[in-house]
Amino acid sequence: RWASLTNRHGTGLLVKPQQEINFSAWFYTNQNLHEAQHTIELEKSGYITLNLDHQVMGLGSNSWGSEVLDSYRVYMDEFRYGLTLMPLQAGNCNAHVMANHDFDNAFFTQTNTQPVNEA
Repeated sequence: RWASLTNRHGTGLLVKPQQEINFSAWFYTNQNLHEAQHTIELEKSGYITLNLDHQVMGLGSNSWGSEVLDSYRVYMDEFRYGLTLMPLQAGNCNAHVMANHDFDNAFFTQTNTQPVNEA
């Protein structure tokens, strides 16, 4: 899977993960969404927020009597993932061609041993 954000001319950004991840793009930040009590309160920003999520927990909670199935839970644990961000330039090459390019696995082997976020 892959995603691209481009203007009508094809200039933009290609995102190609090493493994499946969740993509979403909004005219709002997470902070905007959390602060608004109703969707009508949201005003589009002048930019797009791209969200790249390694894992997303399934739906369900005790609030309506059903727990998330174990197979869809996300647990606090160490994880690693890799992705490529590539600029796309109009007329140079389209996103589909670049997304189907087979990057060498060595491209993704560099790891950061320092924790990024400790909870």
